[in-house]
Amino acid sequence: MLGQQGAQVRYADPFVLVLAHEGLCAERVEVEPEVVRQSDAVVILTDHAEFDYPLVVQLADLVVDTRNALRAFSVSKERVIRL
Repeated sequence: MLGQQGAQVRYADPFVLVLAHEGLCAERVEVEPEVVRQSDAVVILTDHAEFDYPLVVQLADLVVDTRNALRAFSVSKERVIRL
């Protein structure tokens, strides 16, 4: 739905090489400082040990955590939404 509304959707997953649905294809990226800084929001949909969560917490403007992946972090409630 975000892609259909014109949003640039990118994803990071070490096990999913291509993410495409109904003609929309999301760009695969690595969780790196510049990628996190450039993102309007980071949405955590799966909890992989490979992800650098301290980096995400430090640099992301907004994080939506659907997996409680940030449970060990003390984070601002304004910047992290836990679902």
